[in-house]
Amino acid sequence: MGLGDWIMATAQAKRENDKHGLRCVFTNGNKHFYEPDIFKGNRRIAENLLPGERYVAIPDYPGCRPYIKGYGPDRFIWDEHFKATPGELYLTAAEKRLPLEVPYVLIEPGVKGKDQRNKDWGWENWQQVAKAPFPFLQIGQKGNRLLDGIPFLETSFRQALGMLYGASLLVTTDGALHHAAAALGVPAVVIWGGFTSPENLGYDSHRNLWAGVDPCGIWKDSCQHCRDALNAIKPAQVIDAIGETLERSERHLVA
Repeated sequence: MGLGDWIMATAQAKRENDKHGLRCVFTNGNKHFYEPDIFKGNRRIAENLLPGERYVAIPDYPGCRPYIKGYGPDRFIWDEHFKATPGELYLTAAEKRLPLEVPYVLIEPGVKGKDQRNKDWGWENWQQVAKAPFPFLQIGQKGNRLLDGIPFLETSFRQALGMLYGASLLVTTDGALHHAAAALGVPAVVIWGGFTSPENLGYDSHRNLWAGVDPCGIWKDSCQHCRDALNAIKPAQVIDAIGETLERSERHLVA
């Protein structure tokens, strides 16, 4: 939960702006929510309203997300009818110039926070994938756990978006970067367990590796259901999916 929610929210702003021709505000009726890392450059979303400006109020904010139907004491209750559609991200010319001049595949294994533990595929699995002969690059913030033998570039989130913009492929679990990849039209191989489902929060343009289990939404404690679903995805499957996706991609093909 976090920046990925706001990326998904931009898709809703696009629909409402196209329908009404008005700028959008994410609000709970009292507070106006604006996430600059995501909304920067997006003219559909108002950071500050003009005097007397008409606008579309969208009730999408922390604690009230359209893909969450309810809350249990230890879990999210997902709305099984929700389907994510690609959002919009606007990069500056300087941010678009950040990517390297050679093809690279972004790999992001990190799962941040205890409430995300049931999306953690396992460090040893990521290490096995990192040994594959692809031009991997790991990006993130200072203090991130680093994969052996993989170049690492410290970035802010906006810089990470610039690097993602120029990548041949993203390899990750579901989170902010997989939503960003969909918004930027970047191919992705995404690993799913039993916490959430690509049927709700995934994108058809991505290669979604998933055991097909019902998503439980448990965040408070470690969940064996989620662990079993993640364990069903093997490093060899991920490596094969990377190669196959790169072969089909019309972007920067790896020689």
